[in-house]
Amino acid sequence: MLRAAENQRFKEKWILIGLASLLFLSFIICASLADDWTYQYVNDTFHNFTWYNNSIVMQIRTCALSDCSDADFVGPSNSTSQWYNNSNVEYINETVNVTRYFQYKARLNKNSGGTSPFLYNVSIKVYNETEIEQVSISPDPAYEYLSPMNCSATVYTPNNDVNITFTWYKNGVFNFSATNQSTSGAIKRLTLPSEHKVGEVWNCTVNASDGATYDNASTIITVSHSPAGTYATVGDVF
Repeated sequence: MLRAAENQRFKEKWILIGLASLLFLSFIICASLADDWTYQYVNDTFHNFTWYNNSIVMQIRTCALSDCSDADFVGPSNSTSQWYNNSNVEYINETVNVTRYFQYKARLNKNSGGTSPFLYNVSIKVYNETEIEQVSISPDPAYEYLSPMNCSATVYTPNNDVNITFTWYKNGVFNFSATNQSTSGAIKRLTLPSEHKVGEVWNCTVNASDGATYDNASTIITVSHSPAGTYATVGDVF
């Protein structure tokens, strides 16, 4: 609860992770007993106002009509009785089907009686997250004793610079790992340094991060018999 003699403004960010974006809900909450609504900026403490993870909650809706009269505000599980909040982060893309128009609303939950802030000037902006577009192993198919296998990945990030970690597993067991620095949209590759034999199942897992967001993806390949022909490895005697 705010002290009755204080006019205070708070600024916070509410983060919601989407499949390909982060939604930052910025808001200002205000409290005042004066009519002129003069504000004092407070950056250090909350002055007896207890701040919980579910203090600020949000619902969204997507609509075909410009006035959104054809849709209800919903939260997780596409439910009108649920709200998104910091302690229950959900994927927006899995909640509603995207249509032409998008609306959101926010609510402040009070945790005590008396003087309390109210929401003012709620706004939202989109921040793209790190995304791995594709992970592939080449050559495909992979043959025993032939060309070494390469794992390739393309990563996109709004921060341009990204760290990409490639990890090779053989039959489910860790084999080799390396981290490369890259830029958004560039293709990076890691060559498997060991031989691969018939029947082995190789997994390449890629983890990417720009320091703020991250993504991971993987793919597998099974080593096949070499195609028809005569092949020799060092040590073979004819």
